[in-house]
Amino acid sequence: MLCILSCDQDPTTIGQDLIGVDPNDIIKETEFEVTAYSQRLDAVQTGRQIVSTADRPHVLGIYDDPIYGRTEYSFVSQLSLPFANPDFGGNDTDPSIPEPIIESVSIEIPYYSRVTGIDESTTLYENDSLYNEIAPYKLEVFRNNYFLNNINPQDLSTEQDYYSDQKNLIENSLDPNPIYSITTFQPSSEEIQLVDEDGEITERLTPRLRIFENTPLSCSGCDDPDIQNNYTITGPVPELVQYFYDTIISQEGNSTLSSDSNFQNYFRGLYFKVTPSASGGNSVILNLANANVNMKVLVFNKDTSDLDGDGDFEEIISISSNFRFGFGPRIVQFIDQEISANVESEISSNSNSITGAERLFLKGGPGSVALVELFENQTEFEDFISNNWLINEAYLDLYVDQSKFTGIDGEAEPERIFVYNARTGEVLADYNLGSSSSGAVNSNTIHLGRLEREVEDDLNSRGIKYRIRLTNYLNTLIGLDNPTNDPLAVVVSQNVNVIAGQRIKDATDSIELENVPLSTVIAPEGTVLHGNLSADPDKRLQLKVFYTETN
Repeated sequence: MLCILSCDQDPTTIGQDLIGVDPNDIIKETEFEVTAYSQRLDAVQTGRQIVSTADRPHVLGIYDDPIYGRTEYSFVSQLSLPFANPDFGGNDTDPSIPEPIIESVSIEIPYYSRVTGIDESTTLYENDSLYNEIAPYKLEVFRNNYFLNNINPQDLSTEQDYYSDQKNLIENSLDPNPIYSITTFQPSSEEIQLVDEDGEITERLTPRLRIFENTPLSCSGCDDPDIQNNYTITGPVPELVQYFYDTIISQEGNSTLSSDSNFQNYFRGLYFKVTPSASGGNSVILNLANANVNMKVLVFNKDTSDLDGDGDFEEIISISSNFRFGFGPRIVQFIDQEISANVESEISSNSNSITGAERLFLKGGPGSVALVELFENQTEFEDFISNNWLINEAYLDLYVDQSKFTGIDGEAEPERIFVYNARTGEVLADYNLGSSSSGAVNSNTIHLGRLEREVEDDLNSRGIKYRIRLTNYLNTLIGLDNPTNDPLAVVVSQNVNVIAGQRIKDATDSIELENVPLSTVIAPEGTVLHGNLSADPDKRLQLKVFYTETN
């Protein structure tokens, strides 16, 4: 006997392929009016303790949205010890043993990128999340002096919250001088090739923010195994190297390096500050899961174990060691966002929770969301439930208001939007049937359709609409004993796979929207959609349902 099984990782919606092929007129079609309006968000939570790599995308830079205005992204991150009580060599009681020398210090934060090809021996990359890539800006790195609490001192059973508008906590306690500064920072998509003193490539790195300084050294005896190595510093020690020597190496043997908690109370992390140039700037999403500060240290000790086997137990030997400090666990994203006055005015004057709105405004960060209430009223909802239909397909088509994007490159439009239960913060039933294995752009597109453009797959082409399927969500409601018609929140998303909820500061609206996904917090882009009161009847937001009547 032979049995063959097959499984589709991204299953199609039930009945989806039957639409239009229904010779017995079993599947019927109807539309329901909805109420949709925009809601501005207060500051959003950004400082939860990092527990997985999915929690670590953060934004750095300046994003100028053609509709909403400028947003500036900076962040602060704790550092984690590679291990407790690191030994940097040297011996205060034996002056014959030299003090350690930092060969180099590098701060490395990878970008999200993908390989696009090979050019001879060089790998070609494209950055996945780079915006406004033309204009550089000023980047400064400071040592953070503000202690980031893990526990809320007012309630020891809860975690301390930090929000996107609390940059002043860090900046009010900063040292006046940064430990690193560059006036024209701009992310590069090029492979980074590390070479030795002979020009040979020793390592290849993906595109990343890399701040690197090394100590000028010469070595007599390094090429002769019979001669003791003698290192000499031949020039000025770079400021970054000297800084880490004074703050880290000098602490050897102290309690400050005995545990992560002690270290994070002493060295409270790094603050990355951005300042726009006259032309604005650019922004990039960083992968802090693989970010680190790497110190390469020459450690000197007596060869008491005769490691080189020459019979000399008194000679001084050197070992080049790497000490790598990871980012986290506490990282706080700061977002300075000024929504333009005309958009603020239209949101406040055009949004009505009773009748809905002509336009819906979606903007990431502490920006704006759309709230959608399915069905016109409770009576219509109850009638829908009582019909006990089998829903073959149901969706919302959210059309882009192209009048707001006149003269604007389609690349400024977000590729994905996200929908969830506004009251509970939970994803809908359709989300769990989608696939998350196709990458951020193409993941879960049956439920959360990508932006349909005038020219397919052309990111410069203007957007037409997003389709959000709610088939399983409605079938689930019909199957419940006491279903509730909860409003849905619609937001922009940088990655629909990153759904960890972030609290909204001082959420007081009647709808009680308390959370937005992390992918919304870090999404720079914004869009404007037709609402249920759109001046264009063909583009008004409605719930479209294909159903089969049951006995």
